[in-house]
Amino acid sequence: MNKYKHFSTLIVSVILTLFGFIKITNCIENAKDSTFSYIQSMGGSVNSDEALLMQNGSILVDITLGGIMFLVGLSFLCVSIYTLTKNNN
Repeated sequence: MNKYKHFSTLIVSVILTLFGFIKITNCIENAKDSTFSYIQSMGGSVNSDEALLMQNGSILVDITLGGIMFLVGLSFLCVSIYTLTKNNN
């Protein structure tokens, strides 16, 4: 039972790490797409400085969320690998 708990923690941490990594690597594309769709929904006319500000804000949010997910997942991954190797010895 305890071994299944460690493997499930390992799987969840790998998934969380991968989602964080994907979020970080795709943050610029996502920011461009979301800014473009927001500009279209507002009628298509926005000052370029405002569009750049929205895009930079979106990039920062994606980097922050992706970084948190990546670091938490990586921390749990290291702990779960350590406990699995410690219990097998």
